[in-house]
Amino acid sequence: MLVKKYISPFLCIILLSILTVNAQQVMYFVKEGLIMCYERVIPSLYIFMVLSNYIADSNMIYFFSLPFRWFSELIKIKDKQFSAYLFLSLLGGFAVGANFMKKLEESGYDKNALKIAATAMTGNSFSFIVLAVGTGYLGNTNIGLMLFISLMMANLITAFLMSFIYEYNIVVLPDKATKQTASLVKSINSAVNSIISICGFVILFHCLCEVISLYINNKSLYVLFNIIMEVTSGCAKIIEIYGKNPYILCFCLSIMPVSTLCQVYHFTLNKSIIKTLLISRVVHTPVSLLILSLLTNIFPVAAAVSGSNTIAIKTYQQSAELSSVLFLITVIFLYISDENRLFTKNR
Repeated sequence: MLVKKYISPFLCIILLSILTVNAQQVMYFVKEGLIMCYERVIPSLYIFMVLSNYIADSNMIYFFSLPFRWFSELIKIKDKQFSAYLFLSLLGGFAVGANFMKKLEESGYDKNALKIAATAMTGNSFSFIVLAVGTGYLGNTNIGLMLFISLMMANLITAFLMSFIYEYNIVVLPDKATKQTASLVKSINSAVNSIISICGFVILFHCLCEVISLYINNKSLYVLFNIIMEVTSGCAKIIEIYGKNPYILCFCLSIMPVSTLCQVYHFTLNKSIIKTLLISRVVHTPVSLLILSLLTNIFPVAAAVSGSNTIAIKTYQQSAELSSVLFLITVIFLYISDENRLFTKNR
């Protein structure tokens, strides 16, 4: 018990010492993290997160439940709200899914049901995989779509298998109790809050990865460390060292790195979900790689990431200072939106 009490402060002292010794590099890596958020994270996630939050509070939510009602029946969660949340979380990503799980918990879901929901709903989003990884990193939207299909199907298969392991009961409120008046301001507010949290984690873990990686000479270990710690940094290092390899990128997107687990816990405050997500990756990762292999063999031309099949993408190189200004604007918007109803009123 005494060892556990002092281990965290001891690790913090070591980390602070490493950061202090490499102060100049730390300043550069933080700026690099800001640029990464500006170029990849914010553009790919923001609009989808606003739309997901808005739809979740509107009457449209039951329309969006239609594509996954069959899956809800399959895993014994006969709830239209969950079906809609699953569909929207695939667009918005793990932050959206984690926020929706919080709503499900408040609706009366038991802990085992939430574990199944987490396995299905918590993953990298359509927007990030197709836009940032497929179009941005690989220069091919088609391979981005294949990556997303592989990871999404692996999510559903893993959740289906785990539904046989857990016994659970669903207790949900009546349909009328779950409906809220949709507010665009509220949706933007929620999306900005989530984006700020995500960017904070991305920048922190990117900085830690880069500083600690200064002491790692082996390139493969260097890339693996980045993958385990932070998915956005991991994808960037894969492209930098191994080139446009979709299988290594699929592996990076499948496993749950420390940064993502911290973010999911930040949004849900549920430790049991974190343990379940780690266990689910044992099944999810090989299944996603297998599905990707099948897709790339069935559609080899569409999956090409070089030559005439590569989409020419203009890379916008922005300064860290511009990202800082963007961050400041979002904070100002949050303050204003708390005091005003710019588009709609909550009732």
